[in-house]
Amino acid sequence: MMEDKKGLFYYIGRLFETYGILVLIFMAVNLFVGEGASEYSTLFKYGKQGLSAATLGELLLLAFLITVAYFIFMSDSIIKNMRVPLRTTLYLIAVTIFIIIMIFAFGWFPVDLPTAWIGFAVSYMLSLIVSVMITFAKERMENNRMQEALKRYNSEK
Repeated sequence: MMEDKKGLFYYIGRLFETYGILVLIFMAVNLFVGEGASEYSTLFKYGKQGLSAATLGELLLLAFLITVAYFIFMSDSIIKNMRVPLRTTLYLIAVTIFIIIMIFAFGWFPVDLPTAWIGFAVSYMLSLIVSVMITFAKERMENNRMQEALKRYNSEK
């Protein structure tokens, strides 16, 4: 089993955690490319001044879709028997599809501009790499904590 059964409040917390991370990422990107990208992207239409309410709503929708994908692929609630690498791959494919749909639906950047797609691909790959590094670090810390607990348990026997 992937994880214990989680309740609604767990997923609401995950939704807003994801939303907060997305907003922070877009704020940081906005500081670096906001002025130059304002003429190409609805995400950065205010330049370095900040993100619009529409953009924040779109990011909330994306966070919701990411949370739904997490629920479907990374819990045992819907898919009972699937190996972790396949779950993770399908989860990332779903998230990528959601992002691409939103690029087209909300005009995040001109879809006929190859450099925009290259910029998206590079930034998306960087975010995936950072996410994987964080996940590995978190898993390593959890494994170390479990090893210490096992040592304490075995020494108490």
